[in-house]
Amino acid sequence: MIDSMIDSMIVTDMLSLAWDGAYDIGILLTSDADMVPAVECIQRRNLKIINATWKGHGHQLATAAWASFQLDKMIDQLKRPTT
Repeated sequence: MIDSMIDSMIVTDMLSLAWDGAYDIGILLTSDADMVPAVECIQRRNLKIINATWKGHGHQLATAAWASFQLDKMIDQLKRPTT
């Protein structure tokens, strides 16, 4: 139940921010195919969604998005430096 609530909150934010004109390009970090309808809806408004995902996951969402990239090769750059 919590996962579906989080998905709903993400979609609500994506749509409301799109409708408010808060972004032209959004980056969505997920592999969840449940996001495809929201991405398609947003892109019909001439906005762009870029999907950041992991290798071997999220093919449907990556295909629906304007562009996509895999995080696997970037993981070392994404880690917080240790002190």
